[in-house]
Order: sequence, then C-alpha cells, then structure tokens
Amino acid sequence: MSPSSTLHHEYSPPSSPSSSMTAFSRPSSPTLRFSKMFSLPKLIFSAPSSPESQDVEKLLPAAEIGGPSRPHISLRRRRMLWQVCALGAVLMLGGWVTLGMPDTDGIMARVGLSKDIVNATSPPGGQSAPAGSGSSGSDYVPLDSLHPTPHTDPVTPAHAPPAPLASWGLKLDSSKLLAGLSPWPSNPDVDESVEPLSVLGHLADNIYKLGPLSKADYRAQLLEFVDVAFPKTIKTGMREDVARFLDEPLGGAAWDSEKLIWQTDKDNRHADSREVGTWKSGQAQNEGWKWDLETDAKADKWIRSLLDDSRIQQLWDNLPSGILRSDTIRYLLLLLEGGIYSDTDTNLLKAPSQWGRSAKLWREGAGWLPDEARARIEAGESVDKVIGKPSVVVGLEADVGDRSDWFDWWPRPIQIVQWTMALARHHPIALSAVLRVLHSTADAVDWAHEHAKIVNDLRTIGRYDDMEAVKKIDVLSEPKEGGPSGVMAWTGPGVWTDAVLSYLRVKYGMVWTDLKDVREPIRIGDVMILPVTGFSPGVGNFGSQPAFHGQAMVEHKFRGSWKAEQGRARR
Repeated sequence: MSPSSTLHHEYSPPSSPSSSMTAFSRPSSPTLRFSKMFSLPKLIFSAPSSPESQDVEKLLPAAEIGGPSRPHISLRRRRMLWQVCALGAVLMLGGWVTLGMPDTDGIMARVGLSKDIVNATSPPGGQSAPAGSGSSGSDYVPLDSLHPTPHTDPVTPAHAPPAPLASWGLKLDSSKLLAGLSPWPSNPDVDESVEPLSVLGHLADNIYKLGPLSKADYRAQLLEFVDVAFPKTIKTGMREDVARFLDEPLGGAAWDSEKLIWQTDKDNRHADSREVGTWKSGQAQNEGWKWDLETDAKADKWIRSLLDDSRIQQLWDNLPSGILRSDTIRYLLLLLEGGIYSDTDTNLLKAPSQWGRSAKLWREGAGWLPDEARARIEAGESVDKVIGKPSVVVGLEADVGDRSDWFDWWPRPIQIVQWTMALARHHPIALSAVLRVLHSTADAVDWAHEHAKIVNDLRTIGRYDDMEAVKKIDVLSEPKEGGPSGVMAWTGPGVWTDAVLSYLRVKYGMVWTDLKDVREPIRIGDVMILPVTGFSPGVGNFGSQPAFHGQAMVEHKFRGSWKAEQGRARR
C-alpha cells in the first residue's frame, strides 16, 4: 500500500488517493503542436515575395514537423494545393450541415453526465481551449492516447502505488477481474401495481442490491466466489463453514469464538489514544480479548501472507483509495480471522459479553425457530442456552422513518453500522461483502474506460469547457455528480448493509422494513441486531439515547479522517 493510501478512516459520509500528476498530461511530446500545424498553410501558400515565404526549415525545425528538410514548392503548385484544401473544407462543412453535428449530449450521456452536471462545473462563456487542450501550448496530447490500451494486464505491479484518480482503471480489464464468476443478478423489475413496503415508495425498496433471492442461488454464488478468488489453503475450510452457516437453522460458530479485536490505521499514531485504550486494555482484556492494530504496512504483509497471487490480492492492489482499502480490509479480517472490528475513534463502553444481552426474538420466533426451542424459551430458559450464541453482532445506524430526503444523507433507509461489527470466521455475510466490493470495482473500471472516451470525444469536437468539467468527475464521485457509485456504495455502509440484509432475506425471510423502529436488541437466528443506541449513542436521531444509557455498547466519535484524505487527493 502506498503511503497516500491510508487505512484509517471513519464514516459519516465519504474518500481517495493522493497524486500530483495532471490528468492525461505528460511533460513533452514529439508530436506536431496544433499552433504550428495551423501556421503551415500560411507559410507554404504565401507569395514568394512575402517575408513569411522564407525557408520553412528555418522557422520550423525538421524534427518538429516530422521529416527532413522540405524541398521548394512552385507558386503554381502552391495555388493548386490551396484550392484542394479549400474544396475539402467546403465539402466538410456541407457534410455537417447535411448530416448534422455530432450528438455531443449523447456523448456525455454515455457515462450518465447530464447538462446540469456539466453546467455546474463549467465556466460561463464560450468554449475556449485551455492550456493542454490540444489547440496550443506545449501540452498537446495525441487524441488516441486517451483511449485505454486493449488487452492490458488486469493488475498493476504488486504493491505499486495506486494510479492517480484521473487515469485509474485504464490499465484494468473488468472481464478479467470477474473471470469465472456469474454476473451479478439485477433486482427484479419494479411492479408499480404492487404496494411498496413503506411510505418511502419503490425507490427505498429497490435501493438495496439484493443479489440472489433463493438460498440455493445464494449458496452457489458464494461457493463459486470461494473457488475462483481464494487460495487452495483457504478454500476447503471456507466452503465447509459457509455451507454450515446456511444449512443449520440457527447458524454455526459463536461470534466470540475467536476473541480478537481488530483496528486499522495508517501507522501507530493513534495506538496510545484514549479511544484505542478502551479496546486494548480494561474490560475487553479482562475477558480475554486480544487487540491488534493493522497499519498500512501490516495490512499489506497480511494480504501477501494469506492471499498472495489470488483474485483478492489483485483487487487489493488495484483499489484506488485508502478509504476503499480501509473498508475492504475490515471485511477480510472478519472473514478470515473472525472477532470484532472497530474504528480507532470509537470508545468501548461495555464489555463485549454484554452486547445484546436480553435480546428479544424477532416475531417471537414465528416462522424460523423450531417449536421445541420456542417452548423452552417461553418457559424461561435463556435464548443463548437454547439456540446458542449468535454468529453475528451488528447495530443499526439509520432508520429514516418517513423522511423524503433520506437519500441526501444515507445510502439506505435502514442502514447497518460499519464502524463496529463482530462476526464468526468464514461467515457468509463477510464473504458476500467482499464479493460485492469486487463487482463494484469492476463496474468502476468500466466507468473509467467510458469516462476517458467521453473526455477524448469532447476534445475532438472542440467542447473544451465541457471537457474540463467532465475531467473534474473522477471514479470516486457520487452518481449524482456523474460518478459510478460513490464510496458509500462501492465499499462502505451501503455494501455492508446489503450484505447483512441479503443474508437475513434468503435465510429467514426478513425484509428491510422489519428493522424499522427497533429500540432493543433483537435476535434473528444466528444474527444479533442492536438498536441505534447500541453502537451509535448520542447522535440525536432515530431514537438514539445518550452514551450512559444501558443499551449503549460502543460510542463513535465521528472523527472522519477519510474526508481529509479525499480532500488531499483532489488538490
């Protein structure tokens, strides 16, 4: 991982790498500059007595016009050449009038760029050619240099710094990233005749990226991913555990069977902070939990040691931003090691053994809990004693109620916390999250190729202001700004929420509205879900209570260092 791609980031919305390179520019080019090209007819066709008819080789060196010294051209031939050029210009103009100018709005629409997006970032006035646009100056770049080279290697050299955002993805091939994997299934078409699940309408229902809708298809998708993306040393055990979690009605291993606490950061600068101290000593340590801080360097080493030369390492080496890596490494740590992940700006308020104590059964167990187990619980036995400890502990972050502006603030109307979570090793939810990151990355690669084509097309037709506006949109931009997905949906809480809810849907039949108005911990099979107060006390929304409340387990300080990285990367 490069020094600019930090792992330490917290959410409360989104990130990126840093680079000083200018998009699609280079210091010099032997190609003929446009300003000199446009001067050649004047030099060649001017009258012999004109000072401008002096030896062309003295005005334009042979190396600059791509050939040796030019022979003398007679006046008659010059006039003939001028007539041919004039006729060609007339024919070209006639073709434009007859056939119409290029559909430039259609060009921008190919990457989802609207006039509003371009106008918001374009300077007022006409289309002027900026420095480096190809019309003047020493920064001319050949048009075909903006097109990605076909059939390039799908990954950058191992552990090379991520490419600058403006050129990221142009040396990648999405088909190679997804080779051997089935296409991601689209959500079912919206049936307007069917009532939506809430007053928020069909948009809220369809915003979740569901994936396979049956348990059989869900299992097949995950096992295919295991076979394609992970080394042989990991495949067998992971396949067995994934099948066990899906087959056993109440899940598999307990979430605290591996007493490991994971945190990530760029380096050790926060290792002795008060927040981190609540995790590596005190209550957690007294219960036997072992704490580890994965710095950038340690994360790279960990990836190489377990996932060397795998599809997962290819994904890791090519993520363009530290925040994307920060998200991805937490999923991988929980998938391959198990335990608790929590950001370094969180306080552990209560010992892990207290998380979700006295949880209520979802729907009192109806439809998913065997009758015998329900009877024992109704008779007074504890839930953990009857059905075992959960394999997953997650908390709610957002429950937007009937707010019509919810999408301006949260990627999902019911959203799961991603700064603190706990899972048993090899759980399908973590595996699904990593698979979703891979698909999102492939989508971003396709977007990057098309984006470069749009920039090139706008330059070709002379729409320089629009070209500059489009170049300001990068692979981390939000969809409403013209980007492919945005950080929140690429690797962040959107991905994590979808992974959690898809598992609950295929195994227990739960839909997102079943988690509305949760005010105490609930248990759904092998998953424990805490109310907003659990991992997000004191936020002032969604019924969240203060940090001293009995349901408050972890407090998030919302330092938001990932935002600072995004700002540095785009300066």
